Amino acid sequence: NMQGNFECKDYFYVKRFIMPFVNVAGDITIALNTGSVDTGAEIEFPKLQEIGGALTLGKNINANKIDFPLLKRILGSCSVTTSSLKDDIEFSNLESIGTEAGSTQAEFNINKTNILCPKLKTIHGGVNIITDVAMFGMTANNISYPNVESISGDLSITCPFSAFGPNGIVSIDFSGLKSVKSINISGQGDVVSVVSGCGSPTVLGILLLKPCVFISLIFLLLFVGLCAQGSANGSASCHAHKRADVAAARSAGNASNGRSEQRAER
Repeated sequence: NMQGNFECKDYFYVKRFIMPFVNVAGDITIALNTGSVDTGAEIEFPKLQEIGGALTLGKNINANKIDFPLLKRILGSCSVTTSSLKDDIEFSNLESIGTEAGSTQAEFNINKTNILCPKLKTIHGGVNIITDVAMFGMTANNISYPNVESISGDLSITCPFSAFGPNGIVSIDFSGLKSVKSINISGQGDVVSVVSGCGSPTVLGILLLKPCVFISLIFLLLFVGLCAQGSANGSASCHAHKRADVAAARSAGNASNGRSEQRAER
């Protein structure tokens, strides 16, 4: 175990980097290669299960692998960039980022390869995801965190506009999301599918990627609203007619009873 922080930066010629820690109480910062040296470095924390502070993975250019196979909890913020990596970064067992008592931020810069968190469920704080464009070597084509259930802060996704080619990201999946403060999807790219499982978050602000889609969404919402209002008015009218029919029937019945009584007296 390590009681303080762990930092390793600017070691251009490192080829293999393995740390045996199970728990690190402080922050972890790794930015091994900020130059152009292609060492094919492998960065591994094969036993690490918990980080008591923040995790920062800066530029690790040309690294073949960054691996945290047993990491379950990051109690501080998390900042990860995949700039010039040769493979995806996968946190195969990561379940939570931050704590209920603190205010944290998860920032994922998907600049080339992807950031995978198949078991991530809870983020205590905000999430900021920034992607790059395909012309700069982008190989990731989706943002997929289907098992995330709770984000206590805002969810922001930015897919930048590219005048020279496709953005690369074609789908966004947060299908398991149940609670979030707000959602903001901005930019203009090639996203054709946005899936969110959040039926009624506290605030739901969506800025879709293409203006035509945004306009279509407005008309769709207006149409649905008018249909709902028409249905409600129709239902109210129907109830009103029913009430009028019942009243008329009662009046006719009373009149008939009155005539019967008059005949009986005669």
